[in-house]
Amino acid sequence: MKTINIGLIVAPGMPEKLTNKCLDALQQHIKSLLPNIDCNFEIEGDSVTGSAEYVHECIDYAYRRKNENNWDFSVCVTDLPSFSNSKAVLSDVSTTNQTALISLPSLGIYRLKHKFVNALSEIIYYLYSISNNASVELKFSNLSISNIKQVEPNDHNSTDERFVLNSTIIGGI
Repeated sequence: MKTINIGLIVAPGMPEKLTNKCLDALQQHIKSLLPNIDCNFEIEGDSVTGSAEYVHECIDYAYRRKNENNWDFSVCVTDLPSFSNSKAVLSDVSTTNQTALISLPSLGIYRLKHKFVNALSEIIYYLYSISNNASVELKFSNLSISNIKQVEPNDHNSTDERFVLNSTIIGGI
């Protein structure tokens, strides 16, 4: 069985607590998506993800930490909201660097653990599939959030793909 190493770089406080609470559920959910893969998670609390003004700073930092720790993938988890053209950003993904960022506020407050586990699992599944030359799309289909749309990042950053909530009620605040 193949093992993949995943670094979760989390902002201190709520993101760190949530990630630690969800680790068992995350491993089980990923096992259902990738049955022949063992996931080894390393959680690293870091204030960069809680204070970076720009997404590309988090993604670049995640890429550096991924290389320094020999992780296969790295994902930043932040409690800072992120917006793109007045829409709330759920996630930025760099398939090139095998890194991603999840902005927790875009998941809302109801069923947060469930939505977080599903979003993170889908991102890891997506990064793993892309790294193995599989043709897949990241859809976030199990989040109980409708209207997630993929858009091109409109700023100069290290991400290839951005996923926003296509809602004028939540995303336009």
